[in-house]
Amino acid sequence: MGYPVVENIKDIVTDDVTIVLDLDQTCYVAAAGAEKRTIIATHNKSGRQMEFKNKTEFWGRQKTVVGGWLKDQNTNMEAKMLAAGREFVPWTRDDFTITDKQYPEPVENCLHLLKIKINAILEHMGTTNGLGVLGGSGNFRLALPTPEIYKGNREDTVRPVLLADTREYVQRKYGAIVIDGIEADDYLTMKQYEGWLHYKKTGKFNYVVASFDKDQVQCPGLIFNTMRDSTERDWKHPLPWLIDESMGEIWMEKGKVKGWGKKFFGYQMLFGDQSDNVKPYQNFDKIKFGETSAFQVISPCQDEKAMWSAIVNQYKEWFPDGVAFTDHMGIDRKFTAGQWASVIFQAVYMKRTPGDTTTLGHILRSTGVV
Repeated sequence: MGYPVVENIKDIVTDDVTIVLDLDQTCYVAAAGAEKRTIIATHNKSGRQMEFKNKTEFWGRQKTVVGGWLKDQNTNMEAKMLAAGREFVPWTRDDFTITDKQYPEPVENCLHLLKIKINAILEHMGTTNGLGVLGGSGNFRLALPTPEIYKGNREDTVRPVLLADTREYVQRKYGAIVIDGIEADDYLTMKQYEGWLHYKKTGKFNYVVASFDKDQVQCPGLIFNTMRDSTERDWKHPLPWLIDESMGEIWMEKGKVKGWGKKFFGYQMLFGDQSDNVKPYQNFDKIKFGETSAFQVISPCQDEKAMWSAIVNQYKEWFPDGVAFTDHMGIDRKFTAGQWASVIFQAVYMKRTPGDTTTLGHILRSTGVV
C-alpha cells in the first residue's frame, strides 16, 4: 500500500517540462503563516471583553461541553457565590460573542516567505519553468442542485489579511494565470492529463502538477505533493507520484482514507469531499456512513464494473424512493437515486480536457453496469 513514487524524475520528463503550481494553496499558506490570530470574547450582557489565543483556550475543545477558561471561571464564581449564600447561574457559550482578530506581519515579510516557498518547489523539481494557477470566479459547481451550496462550509472562514497581496504578487512576478468558469483544480487536472497523454505517446511528461489537493490523485499524470512535514522544513512526500489508469489503491491511515486512481474516485463518490461541502447523503436522513464504511465498499473491488456496481447499489440502498429537497437556490427538487448520484459525480469529478462532458451515465455505460 502506498503512493506510486518515481525515483528518478529526470528519466520521464522532457527537458523543458513545465511545473504547474497550485498557487491558491501556496498563497494561502504564506499569508496565513505571516499573521498572528487571536479571538476576542465579548460578554453579551456586560460588554466586557477578553482576548484569548483561540476558542479552545476560551471554552475548551469539546463542542457541547464547556471547558477552558470559561469552565474555570464558572467554578470560581460558583464557589464565591456559595460562600456568600447566593445562587449562581453558570455562563454558557451563548452568553458570549466571539470575533477573530488578526495581526499581520509587514507585507514584505509575507512576500519573501511566498517567494521562498515557490522557489523551493521549482528547485526541488530541478527547473525554473513554472506555470502558476489561481482560482477565479464563475465556478460551475456553485449551480449544482444540492441542498447546501458547494464549498458553502467555507463562507465563514477567516481569510488571511495579506491573501490579496500574495495573489497580486504571483501574477506580477511569476505570471500566474487566473482561472474563471471552472475551478483551478479542474485546470490543474487538464494540464496533468495533458502531461499523461504526452507520456503515453513519447514516454516523457511535459507537465508536472505541484499540489497537495487530494482531487489530483483521481486523474492519471505526474504529481508532486507540496505538503511539508510538521517541521515545515522537509517535504512530506519528496518523490513525485505517477498516477496511471489502473484501479489504484486505497488504504486507511489514522482513521482517514488515503489513496489514488480509480478506487480513490470511487471512494469520493461514496464519502464525498467534506472540505468542499460535498456529502452524498447530505441531510436527507440520519445515515451513518463514514470513511471506514466507504473504504469497506470500494476496497474489495478488483475492476471498474465491480466498483461502479457497488456504488450504484449503495445509492439505491440509501435512497430506494429517491430524494426530495429544496436546493440552496430555493428550487424544489425530486431525484431518483441514480439522478442524485449523477449530481455528486459532477461535484467530485475533475474535468480532464476543456471540452470534457463526462457524466456518470457515460461511465456506467462504458463499464457495462447499465
